[in-house]
This record gives sequence, C-alpha cells and structure tokens, in this order.
Amino acid sequence: MTKLLLSLIFFFSFSIVVAAQINKGRSFLGADMAAAINSTKMNGEEVSKSNSFYFAPVFGKVIKENLLLGGTLGYRYQEDKSTNFLEANTASAGVFLRKYKNLGSSGFYVFAQGGLSGSLNNSEFTSVSVPDYETRTTAIGIDLYPGIAYSVSKRLYLDIGLNNLLMLNFHSTKVVETNGGISSEIKSKGFNFYSSLNNGENGLIKLGFRWFFGPVS
Repeated sequence: MTKLLLSLIFFFSFSIVVAAQINKGRSFLGADMAAAINSTKMNGEEVSKSNSFYFAPVFGKVIKENLLLGGTLGYRYQEDKSTNFLEANTASAGVFLRKYKNLGSSGFYVFAQGGLSGSLNNSEFTSVSVPDYETRTTAIGIDLYPGIAYSVSKRLYLDIGLNNLLMLNFHSTKVVETNGGISSEIKSKGFNFYSSLNNGENGLIKLGFRWFFGPVS
C-alpha cells in the first residue's frame, strides 16, 4: 500500500512538472512594455521632468521544449523638459531566442533572452543657451537580459525582465546643428557596449505577456 501511494505521488508530481513545460510546435503572440517618469524639484518647484514609454508586439514559435524563437516590432518615445527640451522617437525591429526554466511545479519560470535588432532614432533638442540640433541614428545590436515569468494558465504567461542587461551595437549618427539660421552637419560611426545596471536611459524594467496557441499537454 505504501509503495502504491508513493508511486501515485511520484506520478502526480511528474505529471505537474511535465504540464508546466512549454511544448514544441506551439505559436505565441504577446507584447513587451515599459514606462518611466522622473521629476526633479528645487525649493518646491519642478525644474525638470522626463518621460519614457516603450511598447513592442512580439510573435513566434516554440522550436524546442521551453525554447522560443520570435520576432518583435518596437516603438519608444522619450521626452525631457527643463531649461532645454529633448524629444526622441525610436522605431525598432528584431529577432530573439528565449529559454525558459520552470521552477518545479510552482508556475514560476526564470528565463534568458538574447536578440539581434535594428533601430532608427530621431531626436530634437532645443535650448535657450546653446544651438538647437537634431540627430538621426541608425543602429544594429545584440542584447541579452534575464527575467522571471509566471504561468497564469497553460496559455497565458506574464513576465518581468531587466531590459538590456548587456548590449553591444554599431551605430551611425548624423547631427544637424542650427545656429542663427545657419545649419551644419556632423556624422559619426562607432561601437557601443553598455549595461543597464549603469545606464538609466536604457535600463527600463520590461513587463510582458505571451499567449500560446496550439495543443497543451
């Protein structure tokens, strides 16, 4: 009787763990999003305020158990108001791999995601003390970040990730400066390597969800 009970417990536990896997062949849709608002006050008066918003639909397929291959289209808006004014719009597209590791039968997962993406950024800067300028930057980069996910159901997964924990990119930038009605152009190219741990502008925490289609075990 004891052996039978132990066998049933083992079978039941194993079944839960198997059910927690994300099966090969399933498709998914979802989105990643992030937002940040920062305000600085001096003597009770606001002297600067910055906002940032990011949204990216994602889609793809499970190519191996707990391994996702997907694509993403992103948009990011940034605004910084002080004695100067900065407004930036960034459009991006990319592909990624995400590997999940389920934590037993708790419904929680840890994951690591790596991707390759391209982006186009247009920024406008106006100031009362220095010349106005506009920048246009194209970039291609690779990034890696970790996260935690939770299975609300066998189809819906919610997650939180540390955006751009590590990132390497190549960029080409054109700066058009306007001073007294006269414009000048500066072009540059180069590589950047950075971490979101020491780069607040790119270190937004991303929230996301994935909805899986297809048969579940």
